[in-house]
Amino acid sequence: MTMQHRRVWGLSVLLALALLAGGGFAFWKIQESATRLTIKIEGLPSKARPTLTVTGASGFKQSVTASTTLSVPPGTVRVAPAPVKSAHATYYTPDDVFTTEVGSGRSERLTVDYRIAIADKARILDHSDPGLTEATTGKDKELLFRADAESAQNLKVGDILLAAEGPKTPQGLLRRVVSRERRGDLLAVGTSPAQLSEAMPKAVLRFERTPSGTFGAEPAMQPAAYRADDPSEDGEMAIRMDTWQGKGKLKGVKCGTGIPLLKLETTRPQVDLAGTDLGFNLPDVAWAQVQARFQYSAKWTFGTPHGAHCSWEYDAPTKLRLPPWTARLLRVGPFSMRPEVEFIAGIEARASTGMKVESEGREDFTVKFRLSLLPYASASVDGWPGKYETRLSGATEGKLKGKFGLRLSMKASDPVEFFTAGFSIEAALAAEGSIEPAKPEAKVEAFWEGGIGMKVEPPGQFKERQIGASFPGPKWTLWKSKDLMPPLAYATDRAIKVKSGAASPDTVASLPAGAAARQLTWSPNGKQLAWTTEATTLGQSDGRVYLADLTTGKIGSWECGGCQISFIGNKLLSRWNSLGGEEAGFAWYQIGKAEASAVQLDNPEILHQGQTDEEALEVARNYCGTGGCSTMDLYGGAANTGDSLIGIRWTDCRTKVFRVNSQLQASAMTVANLGYDSMVEPGADGQWLMSTWNHGGCDGFGKQGQTELVEVTKKGQLSTAPVPPGYQSWTACYLWYDEKKTPHAVLAPAIDDGDIWADEEPCVQQPPRKFRTLKKHGNLWEESSDSVLLRRTQGDWSAELHVGGRLTAENPKQDQRLDISERVKTFAWSAGAK
Repeated sequence: MTMQHRRVWGLSVLLALALLAGGGFAFWKIQESATRLTIKIEGLPSKARPTLTVTGASGFKQSVTASTTLSVPPGTVRVAPAPVKSAHATYYTPDDVFTTEVGSGRSERLTVDYRIAIADKARILDHSDPGLTEATTGKDKELLFRADAESAQNLKVGDILLAAEGPKTPQGLLRRVVSRERRGDLLAVGTSPAQLSEAMPKAVLRFERTPSGTFGAEPAMQPAAYRADDPSEDGEMAIRMDTWQGKGKLKGVKCGTGIPLLKLETTRPQVDLAGTDLGFNLPDVAWAQVQARFQYSAKWTFGTPHGAHCSWEYDAPTKLRLPPWTARLLRVGPFSMRPEVEFIAGIEARASTGMKVESEGREDFTVKFRLSLLPYASASVDGWPGKYETRLSGATEGKLKGKFGLRLSMKASDPVEFFTAGFSIEAALAAEGSIEPAKPEAKVEAFWEGGIGMKVEPPGQFKERQIGASFPGPKWTLWKSKDLMPPLAYATDRAIKVKSGAASPDTVASLPAGAAARQLTWSPNGKQLAWTTEATTLGQSDGRVYLADLTTGKIGSWECGGCQISFIGNKLLSRWNSLGGEEAGFAWYQIGKAEASAVQLDNPEILHQGQTDEEALEVARNYCGTGGCSTMDLYGGAANTGDSLIGIRWTDCRTKVFRVNSQLQASAMTVANLGYDSMVEPGADGQWLMSTWNHGGCDGFGKQGQTELVEVTKKGQLSTAPVPPGYQSWTACYLWYDEKKTPHAVLAPAIDDGDIWADEEPCVQQPPRKFRTLKKHGNLWEESSDSVLLRRTQGDWSAELHVGGRLTAENPKQDQRLDISERVKTFAWSAGAK
């Protein structure tokens, strides 16, 4: 290779490296240019010349004198605006440094707004030492300065003195200089009132964070009589307007009858405005960026007396003064803000009976507002409303509307009163609902609507600004019917009655003379009520079945001595008298029909599983007699579910027990020695407590039976326990479970007057004082001194029938109790609606 070729090759390599290097440099520049920051400068007069210093990673630094877009390195970028002297004022930004993150290859925007302007004639005094010889109220016409104080130098008539709150200016200072006179070592300055806008054509009041430890703690609920020990924080912690007792006054009360009840108990609200800026710009625009966090617990109660239709608006007569905040007038100093809160409520209620609503909850929410110089504004709320537990008592039906909230306002010293004179934040929660106990599960379905609003109403030439927003939500359940007493049917000596909620009892039917009601039972849908009657006097016979339609008021009755009745589905059935075992049907009672109809099981073949047809017929012939009898026994229903128990006797004289559901389908459960007069009471866990006569199988047929008390579990298992000696010939009148699910049986002694044709009904023909109660303990039945004859529950409600006929019902969770003054024989809860 020649030297010339070498030179050419070497030059080519150098040229290639240069191109690669240049290409690489160009590629880096493209990447760099893709990371951009657009800076927009606002708030300055048109001829002003700002200077902004922009710094970033890798030593990046650049000065900006106008709105522009810069290529910056990725990462944190800081922008430091310098004060701008223009015309007759110096302009500042609220923050000395603005910081933003710029991702690689991304573009970001930053607005630098000169929101503060201090007029040349303004003299900002050091609030820690303003040079005054004595403290001033802020309204003194003459101020005495030390002549050598820095603040006294070069004071001119027309200057505006401005100072934050300090030892010598506890209310701040905002005065115009109208004269000056040297008096030895002092300078006497005559002053007159001034406006903040004269000293600061543009200003920002910034709220600082509440001192650590004073926000977020949960204060204890205080009683109504509580008043804060600190006189600077006046206002009761609870407001009681119990006008039912004639205490307090309400404005705008409108009631058809009676006077409403309103009671509000609350912790002292805690409010934090950290992150809030209030400001104004000449010539006439006030603006705000508000972030307010509220915390408090509240319990409010309202209601109406019997038959009232009331509405009223309510503002708490006492404003609660909260601990002071600190707000800093930027470029001047700190000022004390004295926040005040008043609670507001509006109620409209209508109820056929007296009604009371209690609601208790905890609030922790943040509201945000933006009132901007631009033609848009925004409002939002986070974490509101809180969760409230609501209880209602008394009303059977009615409508209610409610509004509950608070209004925040502030007071401040004269220099910054401009910001607080018309400033307020209001947050309220409204609910509307109706109570309809006619529904299967009565509810108050509420429509919550939250609303927040802010108003800035500065004095002078500035325009009022306000904004509001509402936050509707879907319907939700405020309260369920567990709080309202479900329909309760009960039988007295003379009538069948139904009581719902707090309404007066409705009489369903009168009872015939000499007859007592038994087997009181509801249909699952709560629209029908059935019962049987038995003769109360020995030697009489008055066995009938009754069925009442509570929606129409129609009643039907049928003769049926000693019948066991039950709703299967919403059909009222009893056993059907037939000779052949093939029928295996029930008697179905329908209002408007004089005779009962036959109803067949959907799967009757299950009753004869394990028997031939001939054996099934033998059951009927041998143990029913030629006069005909039941091939099935109906024992009773499982509360309001529409299920029931039946039994069929086999050739060994034992009875096979079946469950029948609302579709009239039978399923086998167990085998037991059960007789005609068996009765059943359902338990809370799907089991049945039964009483029956045990004749001892085929060998004992025709002999005196003995009372047995057995339990059938949900899975069909049989549990028996011996009855104490002396009670085998007694008749079970009531079966029930207590709150611990312990079974009880109330027995009456047998009656025998020697007349085999007379109905002997110990449960209605023996006085209750002769009854005795047995309680199951382990695998034994033992005597108990309990005076309760019957106990039944429905939801949170329980009712007890006591010896002597006293009936009580209560809901411990809602502290509600009901006493029936009449003498009651039996009762039953409804799980459905009337």
